[in-house]
Amino acid sequence: MIYYIINLILLLSICYYLYDYYYILEIDLRKDVKTNIRRDNLIDLYNIITNISELSNTKPFILYGTLLGYIRNKDLICYDYDLDFGINNNDYEIFKTHLINYLKDNKDIEIEIKDFMNMKSTKLIHKNTGISADIFTLSLNNYYYNRDVSKLYTKYYLNENCVDMPKNWIDNLQKVLFLGRYTYIPNKPHELLKCYYGTNYMTPDHTCNYDCSKCVKN
Repeated sequence: MIYYIINLILLLSICYYLYDYYYILEIDLRKDVKTNIRRDNLIDLYNIITNISELSNTKPFILYGTLLGYIRNKDLICYDYDLDFGINNNDYEIFKTHLINYLKDNKDIEIEIKDFMNMKSTKLIHKNTGISADIFTLSLNNYYYNRDVSKLYTKYYLNENCVDMPKNWIDNLQKVLFLGRYTYIPNKPHELLKCYYGTNYMTPDHTCNYDCSKCVKN
């Protein structure tokens, strides 16, 4: 019995290592994409998501670094390589159905859907660069919103402190103009960002040159 347990632990450790290795490799490849191309790809994905929001009458809302860019200077963070959207679990299936139909003939963008157990998310990926946009679901539980993913994964792998988000931080979404299109942000974005990144969230942790082609972490 002990032999099987040891082998299971070893197998899980190898799987974790490989997952982490390829995750970091994927991020490094996206970071190497030229700044202007990366930005064009991100805006392209953003426009697709806002189009689907309007067509499906759903309200995906920006979170994480995308929300941080909006709050700091109403623009993308210049060294960012993906977009982050949350969506209420009740809206997700409607949004996903419209999205699949909208992109069925698009040869440049891949749709990666992860719907299993309690995890629900959809990723749009520019095939030529790997630049992506994540749309993941949140569910309301006892006046707190949680991402539909394991809390252990969120807290210990993603190192997020903001696992339980009070209902009033999210609900009553605000409609805002961002990147030339209307989208939604949570009701209390500053509280969320403080929870995600700490009290100094308004201070960039990278120093970049004038055209964002070179950024160094502070």
